[in-house]
Amino acid sequence: MEPLKPNERRGKAAMTLIWIIMAICTIMVAASAIDVFLLIQYSHGLEISEFAINISDSTLNIGGYFFIAAYIISAITFILWFRRAYYNLHILIGSTEYGNGWAAGSWFIPIANLFIPYNIMKELYEKTDQYLFVDDNEDYTENRLTTKYIGRWWALWIISNISFRIINKVMEMVQTLDAIIISRTIYTLSLLLFIILAFITIIVI
Repeated sequence: MEPLKPNERRGKAAMTLIWIIMAICTIMVAASAIDVFLLIQYSHGLEISEFAINISDSTLNIGGYFFIAAYIISAITFILWFRRAYYNLHILIGSTEYGNGWAAGSWFIPIANLFIPYNIMKELYEKTDQYLFVDDNEDYTENRLTTKYIGRWWALWIISNISFRIINKVMEMVQTLDAIIISRTIYTLSLLLFIILAFITIIVI
């Protein structure tokens, strides 16, 4: 049997980048909430600070650039960990439902990226659990792997991606103040959803 390849450093790198994304999103949520609050005040005819508006908008713009950069790097580190984990599973049990390359390639193939990564992650959990349980590891039996977070993780991933795509298109089209307030509110909620997704992803890793 081929030796297993170390994956702990990849896992730690992936989680570190996700924590960074969570920090960026938290700052952006605060800035976006302030922006919404100021816009609501303005819609009610109250005077607002132009300086505060500029600060919140600048924070969102700069945060957006940092978010994109961190997201790309995070995606790379996650996929590297994901593929290595699936490779090691194949070595341990002798066969897997998909070839090793699918653990990376499936994320980039339309339609396939809606279900194959989920199937692979679920297989990772289930077959790793079977392998460890069969070995009669007493310490493991008390804290067995569970797939209860996998469905939540994948559902949030799909919903988050769809919501960001929709809100980005909507924000380009809105013209009235009320529409801007609604779109900014939805954007803030989408960021909060992404923070929850990031946290569950860390648990899954």
